[in-house]
Amino acid sequence: MMEPVQINIVGVKTPEEKDLINEKISAALKGPLRILKNPQNVTIYYKKYEKEGKRHLYELEFKLESEYGVTSVRSQEWDLVIAIEKGVNELEKVIRKEKSKATDYTQ
Repeated sequence: MMEPVQINIVGVKTPEEKDLINEKISAALKGPLRILKNPQNVTIYYKKYEKEGKRHLYELEFKLESEYGVTSVRSQEWDLVIAIEKGVNELEKVIRKEKSKATDYTQ
């Protein structure tokens, strides 16, 4: 049985935002990121900027430790859920490239 992946979220001030990020990342590890055989640690660095009135700009940096080393991507968006989804999609794209390279070398 695979060990649970440690999810670290740095910089979040509200429990609601922390829970939302945690939920989305946990779902992504069971969904698009299930291509990983040995994910170990996910760290998300969170920044929230107040730019236009009541709107907030969210900047997320994802660092994922796995069998392919440390994969790092950034995402920036006006909606937190969209910022998370964009980051997860970018992580998946980078990991698929790494997996493809690793497969090419072993053949």
